Amino acid sequence: MKKIIEDSPKKHISTVQSVDKALLLLRMISESKIGLSINDLIDKTGFNRTTIWRSLNSLAEQSLIERNPQTKLYTVGTFFYLLSNKNNYHQFLIRRTHHLMKALCEEIHESVHLSLPLTTTTITIEQLVPEDQVKLIDYIHVELPLHSTSSGKIVLSTLEKGDLEAILSGHLTSYSPSTITEPDKLRVEIARIKEDGYATVFGELETAENGLSLPILDANEQLIAVLSVSGPEFRFTETKMQEALPIAKKYRDLMATAILRDTDME
Repeated sequence: MKKIIEDSPKKHISTVQSVDKALLLLRMISESKIGLSINDLIDKTGFNRTTIWRSLNSLAEQSLIERNPQTKLYTVGTFFYLLSNKNNYHQFLIRRTHHLMKALCEEIHESVHLSLPLTTTTITIEQLVPEDQVKLIDYIHVELPLHSTSSGKIVLSTLEKGDLEAILSGHLTSYSPSTITEPDKLRVEIARIKEDGYATVFGELETAENGLSLPILDANEQLIAVLSVSGPEFRFTETKMQEALPIAKKYRDLMATAILRDTDME
């Protein structure tokens, strides 16, 4: 153990230097219009061939770069194209649904959100607040837990039993006195969500905020996104939620139609 501790600073410095070199190579490759060969990189950086080769291999293993077998040139890898397509998909969903979310926001006079399911969280890609209200919490691009949000509970209700149990058997963080952290209670609520088709939260993530969520499904009944309505507990009460539910369902259906009307990205 003593030897590891003594070597750690040196190893740390070496690792940082290696990362810096790899990032420099990645930047040069990304800025090239046609790609760069290993000899180009040697000329530009002055690094030795072995150092560059190791860095290129590490970058390639993570799909950050790729080598054209014909030209022998390195270009940016598939990771960046996938990342770009992901962002384009987010924008596609927003373009298709923004006008409907705005109309819903104006009709019920509460905040509305559009979220996407991730592996163990959801991420909000759009949030609209009534013009005469202040946005107290900005959820855009924030990942939220599944068990303490209405959007997350929608995701839980769509999971296969094994995937659901894997999440419920893990640590369920308590964010407020109202957060449900008992797996059996969550199972009961998830069963209700499957039956009713919507999910609610009452101060389970933010103490003073309540929420209502509905799934947006594709033609195969697979979850595409989640439409949510939220508001302060003193105003967005359970009674108000029930009044807003049929309105939210109407717009959810319109949003599903807008998203699925064709398969071409705009």
